[in-house]
Amino acid sequence: MKQVTSTSMNLLLDENVTGSAVKYLEYYGHNVQSIKSLGLSGIGYTDEKVLEKAIELKSVLITHNGKHFIDSIPPQKNITHFGLLWLRTDMNKGNSKKYCECLQKILSQLNLKNTIWKIMFGRGSQGYVCEFDRRYPQN
Repeated sequence: MKQVTSTSMNLLLDENVTGSAVKYLEYYGHNVQSIKSLGLSGIGYTDEKVLEKAIELKSVLITHNGKHFIDSIPPQKNITHFGLLWLRTDMNKGNSKKYCECLQKILSQLNLKNTIWKIMFGRGSQGYVCEFDRRYPQN
């Protein structure tokens, strides 16, 4: 059963994010597409084009390669984007359900527009740890 939230949004997964995340993020009611599902994976699609696609689709971009996008988005460029979630730890098939629970904490924010979030996720002594830090604009 899908858990629809009032903050459902469009999400674009970069090609380095496991496809198993799609169903977990859709569970929260988000409209999820990926570079792979759009047929843009493995064809030399540049990070700049990925960002353009996210903007075109009015989507939050979720990637492991956040540092590749830093030069392309505010404050370096005067563009409007819908948010960037930079996964600092590996999301894989085994941890994607719990990782997506972590991401939902950020996605439930009312406005991610023009923000960058660094996400740290992993196992701690008390179970999974989810930490996020708003990188831009600064708090």
